[in-house]
Amino acid sequence: MKLTMPIVPIGWRVAGVLAILFGLSAWWNVHQWKQAITAPLRLTIDSQKQAIDDAASINASERARIGKLQGAIDGATSRLRNAGHDYDAAATAQPLAPDCAPGQFRQDAINRALGAQLGATK
Repeated sequence: MKLTMPIVPIGWRVAGVLAILFGLSAWWNVHQWKQAITAPLRLTIDSQKQAIDDAASINASERARIGKLQGAIDGATSRLRNAGHDYDAAATAQPLAPDCAPGQFRQDAINRALGAQLGATK
């Protein structure tokens, strides 16, 4: 006994191929429609990602800048603290004239007397 395939009329074959092509065309149209609908959203997302990347790079550069500034502040604070100790030591060692009045006049006299002494040591 010989097995044979049933003969399908050519019209059904053509109808099947056309149905497959119609399905592919419908899928492609839906795919393009979704792409067109979501295009503005994708542009917004891309611009937001770029803004986030820019903000991250600015943040990193500012952190580095803040670190450098903090180091400069620490150095200046140390120098000022040492200068204050030097000034106090020089002010207590400097004898004042007996006619120095208390207050601002006394401070001005100390500053004039120490100006030459501290200026020579630097």
